[in-house]
Amino acid sequence: MKPKMLTADAANFIGTTILNVHHRLKSRGLDHKKSANRTYFEHGAAVGFFDLSLPSPAIVTAVTVVKGGPGKTSVVKNLATRLSLYGARVLLVDLDQQGNLTSDFIDNADDLPIMIDVIRGEASFQDALVSVLPGVDLVPSRLENSTLDKLLMVGQHPLDRVFKELIDSVKGAYNFVFLDCPPALSQTVTAAILAADNVIIPVAPEKYCLSGLKMSYSEIKEIEKKFKRSVDVKILINKFDARTSLSRGILEQLAASPTFSGRMFSSLVRVSQDIPNSSFNRVTIFDAYRPSTASEDFDILASEILAPYKPKTKASQALDSTPLGTLSDKNGV
Repeated sequence: MKPKMLTADAANFIGTTILNVHHRLKSRGLDHKKSANRTYFEHGAAVGFFDLSLPSPAIVTAVTVVKGGPGKTSVVKNLATRLSLYGARVLLVDLDQQGNLTSDFIDNADDLPIMIDVIRGEASFQDALVSVLPGVDLVPSRLENSTLDKLLMVGQHPLDRVFKELIDSVKGAYNFVFLDCPPALSQTVTAAILAADNVIIPVAPEKYCLSGLKMSYSEIKEIEKKFKRSVDVKILINKFDARTSLSRGILEQLAASPTFSGRMFSSLVRVSQDIPNSSFNRVTIFDAYRPSTASEDFDILASEILAPYKPKTKASQALDSTPLGTLSDKNGV
């Protein structure tokens, strides 16, 4: 895997020209490369390129929905990858016993510590961290995590502290933490929600998707009431297909809902074969030299999340010397 930030995307994000992006990269001595007539840079250069006031310690997000199939894991993987290309340090915690997020990054996790090992005291949380991409670490999962619910219950672990204290011990090293939850209402999911600052519920426009959303949202409200916590909930439309009446109808229902309309991301992710293809080929959607529907959508989503951390004034976005914005440039230079 070798995800890339194209200079055209960087220019769009900071509101300048591609030539100005080149100028900033050179003036700051940041490594950048050119291939297939595209100039790009990676996480290391992104840290020094984007003048973002990223959150520290990290914002913790649980990604959960009771219904399987909405693309929860692909959202976590691709959003985290894109945030890292804006210079963020990201931690992923795979809590799903299916381990799909883990298998996207790691060939074999059989000998690696997972969450159940940490809860049993057989490994520290720090021992479970695996670097999977520049700027992205992962706590892996595998089938043994299927007994995590039972362990939490029998061991009478405090659900409002068991994951939170572990994550709090490392979140100073990160800007964002994402907890990939199993598709269930369970002790594990409750502990993840209580460890989080906010929750993302992915919704794929398909049969019963609204039922899954309502069940997940209702469960979060019950958790808030029981533990006297307030959790910010955001809804992401994933696998959207404007050609189908079902996709359009689900979007219209959510937009008209008094409960959900104000909780929706402004952006959505369209259906794209590039997403499963990237998993099959063990790459990311940002490895390619040309943008795709999937990479564009996750870039817009990442930009929406990063909006509060961008410089507030035009002066703070000024380049390092004389602007080049009056010069013409060609896309992809």
